[in-house]
Amino acid sequence: MTDIRRFAVLAFALVLAGQGCLSGPGAGEPETAGGSDAEITMGACSHQYMPLAPGSSITYRSSATGEDVTYTQSVASNAGDQASLTYTFSDNDLSLEHNISCTPSGIFSEGYLDLNSITGGVDVTMTTRSSTGPLLPEDMSVGSSWENQFVMVGTFNDPSLPVSEFVQNLDISRKVIREGRVTVPAGTYDALVVEASFNITSESLPVPPMSFTQTEYWVKGIGMVKTEGSSPGGGNFTTEAVSVTR
Repeated sequence: MTDIRRFAVLAFALVLAGQGCLSGPGAGEPETAGGSDAEITMGACSHQYMPLAPGSSITYRSSATGEDVTYTQSVASNAGDQASLTYTFSDNDLSLEHNISCTPSGIFSEGYLDLNSITGGVDVTMTTRSSTGPLLPEDMSVGSSWENQFVMVGTFNDPSLPVSEFVQNLDISRKVIREGRVTVPAGTYDALVVEASFNITSESLPVPPMSFTQTEYWVKGIGMVKTEGSSPGGGNFTTEAVSVTR
């Protein structure tokens, strides 16, 4: 895989990774029909569809643009109204941090994921300038809808590139359309099915706006276990939970 293509696949995988969360049955213990509330281990900062149990983790396999990426999302810490997630990738030494805050209105992402040094040959740092709207609102049920937005500044650290800095805007809209059963390698679950639309615009880069949609499956007490839809550059993608540990 070329450096540019690997960067695109990983960056797209992180767009998906930033929306998921963790907690649930251990690897090799597939769960059916979702767990009861008594089985849910919640962190201090948590949501019924985003428990954030300290030490829990989930491994995803994402297929987009003809390439597969496997990464693990882990809850590194959780205290008070703050939690921290760590993302590690199976095919390189990349490790990313993602901070979450909890309010009475829901779960909020303090910043978008840092794409610093994703792979050799493409060295870019993404810094979040502003973030509005919840990642997940406090109440989620069929018919619920919400939006969140990120404004990010990207800096290319390769002096040979014609542009050193750019601004990227990401607008996300979601709506819970129904309840449904979903099967992934990690197990079979009852889930809320969410339609999500992503709109990306860039300043200072000669690229047109990008839009894509995806369907997400959120499981109470576990988090997002599957996404599927269209990728920004065309074609389809699927991201599935391969294993979950707690």
